[in-house]
Amino acid sequence: HLTGWSANQAILCKSDSPFLNGTSWTTLPVITKSSTTYDSQSTYILPYRHPDGKMLYIYMGDRWNSPAVDKASYVWLPLVVSEQQQQPEVTITLPWESEWTIKDF
Repeated sequence: HLTGWSANQAILCKSDSPFLNGTSWTTLPVITKSSTTYDSQSTYILPYRHPDGKMLYIYMGDRWNSPAVDKASYVWLPLVVSEQQQQPEVTITLPWESEWTIKDF
């Protein structure tokens, strides 16, 4: 994942331990024709707690558009975390939203 200015495929790390014992790595599924996170590279995942206690995680990525790096832009999208009652696995997706607000999630 060292591609310089180019966007990368998102990889998630999951562990039930604060020491990352038994860490599992998985590719983040994105709904796009590209294997990257909407032509961006992750910068930060911003945790936000709604007033009702529900957590929202916001993907923050950058687009460098090499060689025109002066035209760089940012991608902020909700990471959708779904827990299935019948399955122990948590599903995380990054759907494209051209416009969204925190209250939408």
